[in-house]
Amino acid sequence: MKMILVWCAAGLLCLNAAADRIRLTVADSERRLVSCVPGRQTLRVKVEADVYDFTVRAKFAPYGKAAPRFWSGHVKAAPEVKLTADVKEPGYYEVTVYAFRGREEVVRAVTNYALLPPPQRERPRDFGTCVHFGQGRPKGAFPLSFELMKLAGFTRMRDDLYWSALERRPGEYAIPERLERAVDTGLEYGIRTLLVIGYNNTVAYPGRFGRPFLPNQEMYRIYGDAVVAGIRLFGGRVTEWELWNEPHPSTHPVKDYLPMLKTVYPMAKSADPGVTVISCGGGGAGGGPGGGMILPIVQNGGVDFQDAFSIHPYQAPYLPEVGYEARKSPIPRVNISMVANHMRNICDRNVRSDGKKLRPYITEIGWFVEHPAQRQYPVSPMMQAACAARMFLAVRRENIYAGVYWYDFQDDGSDSFEKEHNFGLIREDYSPKPAFQAVAVLNGLLGNLPFSRALKDDRIRLYQYGKGDEQLLAAWTMEGTGEPETLELPFPASQARILNWEGREVKFITKGERKIELKLSYLPCYIILK
Repeated sequence: MKMILVWCAAGLLCLNAAADRIRLTVADSERRLVSCVPGRQTLRVKVEADVYDFTVRAKFAPYGKAAPRFWSGHVKAAPEVKLTADVKEPGYYEVTVYAFRGREEVVRAVTNYALLPPPQRERPRDFGTCVHFGQGRPKGAFPLSFELMKLAGFTRMRDDLYWSALERRPGEYAIPERLERAVDTGLEYGIRTLLVIGYNNTVAYPGRFGRPFLPNQEMYRIYGDAVVAGIRLFGGRVTEWELWNEPHPSTHPVKDYLPMLKTVYPMAKSADPGVTVISCGGGGAGGGPGGGMILPIVQNGGVDFQDAFSIHPYQAPYLPEVGYEARKSPIPRVNISMVANHMRNICDRNVRSDGKKLRPYITEIGWFVEHPAQRQYPVSPMMQAACAARMFLAVRRENIYAGVYWYDFQDDGSDSFEKEHNFGLIREDYSPKPAFQAVAVLNGLLGNLPFSRALKDDRIRLYQYGKGDEQLLAAWTMEGTGEPETLELPFPASQARILNWEGREVKFITKGERKIELKLSYLPCYIILK
């Protein structure tokens, strides 16, 4: 029989010559593929065909495993069908939807489904994600995007308020409708927005720039007027404002950016004294676009013209605990701990005249999935999941950042060779990646528990968060041996319950009153006090 293979956003379609007019759509902006309620799961499948003379069926299988499998019943084809299967155990699943004529399979579509354990704690107040609703891209379905962000455990999002969209004509200001709707919808879901305001406005002021950043004092003031307008138009709905994003390397921190801060900061605070004005736009010391921007700014009188500053300490494709060697930098390596220590020193040594310390933000950090042909050891979807979970665990350990934003929530495209298309926790078609599952499980278990201590901090990582009855242990290995590891717990082993990165319960061997034997992997598992 003649077979045709077609790759599409929802997965691999296998069809024979008799079925080339059948299309199954499982993942799109109308079909949520995430649940936190174990039991009967429902898939809505869009079916396009010339003749609906076939049946449709779905199979759920644990990701990367052959069994067990959960099947739905056969449903007669229609423009839209609902398939239900009894999936009782949390986990990240591969879902295959089949079309059958009699016993013959004619088409299949493959996607993923995230069944999350119910969250144990309130969502983290410091964890967020970047979105691109303000860019006008065809992404960000409302309210689906916010439902998924909430299920992932986020309480923050970062988006762009383009100066050229805010001020279309000189002195006339209006919030872009879609961005305002995103901010308001976020508040309904308990997600507050940090807005970046910047980028040259060649719409209202053509011919006034000629360079990537503001050219003179007059344009600093005009930009400041736009910042004031944005703050006033949003009112208390947006209280964190980041001035510019990743200023171009040719933007000098003292000659260019600092004069802008000295002009715009007082204007912003006069519009609303309660807003947090964030400088540097990711150009922080110790790595990231823009190089060491914050140090020369505070060393040249800029500490009083900001409430906080931001960095973008990307480390992909390296591990968050290891990072990479830094060149022409005040720290030897860019990794989570070294960057945090450097940020802490900057804040401790550069206190504002009112006695307040600056707070650093990580407004972008992420790992993109690489196509297997790009490198010998590419970042796989599972490695992205591991880096995401371990990064959030590591920054909570440091207890320095006012907010940490994963870049970004949804893929910006479907080109597997373009890194900007592969940072997302969900794909362009809204289906979840393994990283979505890993982050959602972590956030639901960790909540706002503070870091307590490192019980192991070498090849094996065993971190304790919280104390007493409210505690969580996170464990993973930096170099897997494949052999079980012995861990000593701060509470009786009989009171331990262990979940893997998917939220699925893991069996372990008790070796003593407080010792267990457990096989670890590069993906964290979580030891919970019952």
